[in-house]
Amino acid sequence: MIALNELVKNYDNFVDRYKLMGKKAKLDSIIFLEKKFTKLQLETNQERSNCNKLCGNVAEKLRRGESTTSLIDEINSLDKKINSSTAKLTSLYKKINNKLKKLPSYPREDNVLNIPIKTTQTNLGAKDFVNEIAKIAEIRELEETTLDFLKSQENCVFEVEKLPTIIGFKNKISILSSKDDVLKIYDKLINFLEQNAKLLIKKSIKQMKKESTSEYRTVLADRSVIDIRLVEEYYSREYSLKYHDSKKDMSRFLNQIDIFIYSKSF
Repeated sequence: MIALNELVKNYDNFVDRYKLMGKKAKLDSIIFLEKKFTKLQLETNQERSNCNKLCGNVAEKLRRGESTTSLIDEINSLDKKINSSTAKLTSLYKKINNKLKKLPSYPREDNVLNIPIKTTQTNLGAKDFVNEIAKIAEIRELEETTLDFLKSQENCVFEVEKLPTIIGFKNKISILSSKDDVLKIYDKLINFLEQNAKLLIKKSIKQMKKESTSEYRTVLADRSVIDIRLVEEYYSREYSLKYHDSKKDMSRFLNQIDIFIYSKSF
């Protein structure tokens, strides 16, 4: 899921990039809902502030022995309005998120054609590439699917010191990383393939998967085909997967790289 604030801040860039991708995305409806949400949120916050002030006045009136009936009626009326506005905000938030989930990630590149990358061919096979990945961090094998795993970790906050973490699924490896490290790891893997793969192609943004911000396909000497997808925060935003950086005293969304391996020997 893409970030709403990024879409609002870079609206024209999103429109242009989606056109290059050949995607028909109804971004105007999201911007309309976002403005409606922001306006109602400001009004609701002001109503809460007013309600708190009125509650403070009740205590003052009671101290002076004055009647609080009309003031309490006003508070109750304002409270009902706040509850109604809160329900509308929740509904708007769900609508916005449902629309954001349907949008593809914003590609880092603008190539509309597949780009072959010159490689130095070696006898590298799928198992050799997996061993190279394992040098980054130990690969933890799981029987469940990737999405089942992500769902099981919903709202989890990882410690940055324990990242990256690498998980092996059936014919797939996922690398979960901090935002600072994800591009370093991704570039390192692509550079390794440039030095070893039989064939390496930077995928056209028209052919990338919905979740990818960058994507490569490689063929190795043992005829294994591997897709490497830079996913970044696409899934972590949906499942609220974060990591805490104690040095910066802040939490950020987890970043992700997905590696799909199609090989008879793996």
